Amino acid sequence: MIMGIDTSQFYGLIDKFKNTTSVNARKKAIFAGLSQLKTDANEKEPQTPHLEGNLRSNVEIKVVNDESGRLKFKEPYAERWEKAKGNIDPITGAKITWSEEGVGPEYAESKMAANGEKYAEIMAEELKKEIG
Repeated sequence: MIMGIDTSQFYGLIDKFKNTTSVNARKKAIFAGLSQLKTDANEKEPQTPHLEGNLRSNVEIKVVNDESGRLKFKEPYAERWEKAKGNIDPITGAKITWSEEGVGPEYAESKMAANGEKYAEIMAEELKKEIG
């Protein structure tokens, strides 16, 4: 499952800084936003499901270019749990018994919806470091 930050959804944030920051600074800013998204997915409810720890630890943060990046949960079952509705397995229809309290579906997408502005602020702060 891939969760991405495409900076166009942040009201032209990167465009605003394009003439005053380097490509490297923009990539670093995107990485910072994705890093916070990963942290939020693992620490804030609903949290990334956790039985053996593979889903939480096997995550790739990739900056595609100076305009976008992605967060990829690399376990094959990641999307299955992200897309589960309530406590129902989307493939089998069986009730899911989560491994611990506070974990559940939409562990990543819900963070983008709720915290998009926060991630934009993190990216903007990172970009401002280069400007001074």
